[in-house]
Amino acid sequence: MKLMTIICKRAKTGLIFLLALAFWACAPQQPSPEAESTPESASIKPLQISTALPKPTKKNQGVQPQTVSSTFDPKNPDWELRYTELHQGFANEFKTPIIGQIVTIELKSGLRQKGVINDLTPTDVRLDIGNGTVAYPLESLSERSAAQLFKSSYARKEALKQGRVEFKRWQQMNHVAANPTAVPMENGVDARDTGRVKGAPPKNEGSVGRVSQVDQYIRQNAAVPHSLRVKAWGKVQKHEKGYKVRVQYSLESAEGFGTSNEDMMFFMYSNGRVYRKAPVK
Repeated sequence: MKLMTIICKRAKTGLIFLLALAFWACAPQQPSPEAESTPESASIKPLQISTALPKPTKKNQGVQPQTVSSTFDPKNPDWELRYTELHQGFANEFKTPIIGQIVTIELKSGLRQKGVINDLTPTDVRLDIGNGTVAYPLESLSERSAAQLFKSSYARKEALKQGRVEFKRWQQMNHVAANPTAVPMENGVDARDTGRVKGAPPKNEGSVGRVSQVDQYIRQNAAVPHSLRVKAWGKVQKHEKGYKVRVQYSLESAEGFGTSNEDMMFFMYSNGRVYRKAPVK
């Protein structure tokens, strides 16, 4: 009896299982969820660091002097080359006046004129003087006014000025080298009087009053000896243990540096030897 009960229970359980299975098979099937694909990890690139650029600066509109590589050899000077170098250098630093600028110019005659620059060319300047416009050629201006307005005049004036300074310095250096006993002094060269040099006291000679010792001294120390032009010989005067004489003259400097006008007092020992010169103030 018990056996039949167990069999019935198992049959009933199996029947329930078969009914459940049949019901599941007939029911509409739900699609199984698909697994989402895992995206591939993108390679990480470093960030681009942007560096701020400096703000552009305005270019200087003025003329900037250019460096001139010098081929000038002080030991074997070519003064014409040096003048060319100086002229170029000063021309590069010249600042052209602005149109509309108020200026006062000086003419060679000494007259002065104030006006507004209306136009400026390499050869002349036009000024608005209030009641009209007047053109002034470069040649009509004083050296100072021309140098303020024109590049060519400025470069020439400054190159000559600087060149003469260098030339005189070179002359003094060579004089000392040729005369080891010479002692440099301000505004001239002072040579010791050893007492060995014999000579006659200096005096004015001829109708022009030439002093031979001074004439010889100037020519010996000149770049172009034959260019000496004496404008006036002063009277020889006693001075301390020797003499002095004033001379006004002109000399040509080395080629390219033009003519220099001198007004000098020459000092001499009792034997007439020149030991110093100084400009007359």
